Amino acid sequence: MKRWDFISLVLAVISADIGLASGTGDDAGGERPVLMRFTDLRSQVRNLDVIRSRREFEKLSGPDMLAGAPPVPEGVDWRRHMLLLAASGLRTHSAYRIRIERVTETDASLWVHVKETEPAAGAAGARVLTYPTDVVAVARSEKPVRFLVNGRLERVVKPHQATSRPAVSLVPRDPVLSRFGLAGAALDRIEAAYLVFLRTRQSITEWYAAERKAGRNPAQEYAKRRRANGLAFEGVVRDVLGEERYAVHKRGRAIEADWKRRRAPLRRLYRSATTTEAEKRAAREQILALDRTFDADLDRLFSRLATTKPAAAPKPGR
Repeated sequence: MKRWDFISLVLAVISADIGLASGTGDDAGGERPVLMRFTDLRSQVRNLDVIRSRREFEKLSGPDMLAGAPPVPEGVDWRRHMLLLAASGLRTHSAYRIRIERVTETDASLWVHVKETEPAAGAAGARVLTYPTDVVAVARSEKPVRFLVNGRLERVVKPHQATSRPAVSLVPRDPVLSRFGLAGAALDRIEAAYLVFLRTRQSITEWYAAERKAGRNPAQEYAKRRRANGLAFEGVVRDVLGEERYAVHKRGRAIEADWKRRRAPLRRLYRSATTTEAEKRAAREQILALDRTFDADLDRLFSRLATTKPAAAPKPGR
């Protein structure tokens, strides 16, 4: 085989495998009809995904991902169908939209064509927290699924690619929240909200990195999305704790912020390669003293808190 024939063969194999990022899925094959569209599902983080089984759907259901999702979308037969999910994540204006417009098929892949729109400057609409989401059912396929958002390839989901839920836990290791004695539904709701917060923060960071790479710098929108994400989590904490306990929580956070501010330069000194052993011992003693003071301050704060039960967690869909 000649050298150029071999190179052409390799390129052909690569093209078949990845579909070439510049492709659109329109060059071969046909269109797959959308069988069902579900408008009552809401993903709280930015996501492009394929759901091929009840188990995968359950991993995405509940308060952490699809708020208000039913046990199984009505009419879905996992032997014949699969779901395609496109979600913008947390947004701060009612004019944000996302929609799966069509699905096309080539010999190698399925292509999901997604249109995502943002409000123009001065657009009418309310400034509210929204979670634009579109979920459709199509005929089941074991081909790789490629999501094109506004004509740009954003994600490839390979067959049987598992949907993972990272193991995170906030309350047991949080110096303030751990003192409220949260349990049951209240604890579960805060932990689920924390998972949403982490995933949304990651999606915001990835979006900003992509914008910077494209030569744009939407610093104000980046800051706005991060602030909205933090406020959404704080809203859940406030709802679970109730007003009295949330006021204590805020005072505890102020104590924690002051403790971290005073502790940071000592930690840098302790870890510095130029710090002598004597300086390290002194810094360590000061750090331990600050830690003891921090614990004592929180003890005094919570000793004044009335021993009332946490507010009951609202039912899903509130």
